[in-house]
Amino acid sequence: MNIKTATKKGSNAHRNRVRDPFYQSKQYKAWRKEVIAQSNGCCVHCRDPKIKNENGTYARIVKPGKVTDHIIPIKKGGAKLDVSNGQYLCSYHNNVKTAKDK
Repeated sequence: MNIKTATKKGSNAHRNRVRDPFYQSKQYKAWRKEVIAQSNGCCVHCRDPKIKNENGTYARIVKPGKVTDHIIPIKKGGAKLDVSNGQYLCSYHNNVKTAKDK
């Protein structure tokens, strides 16, 4: 296992941990590719008219996705490789969801 270190003080602190080899597997990469394809490369929350955007409004400003996310986190029993448990999110919506998951 490798450890990725931050390049700037305080930045990428979440990367200063041992990476799970699952995220480097062929199965995960295929799952990720399918999740991105289903969203046409756009954040699924930005496109949803029931979810507020980063301006606090419901105006649709669709951003490209950045993060493949498990809707039900793996550590909470979510299926690792079920495409229906995946979504593609922009950085803003990924941060919002991560905060809610804690």
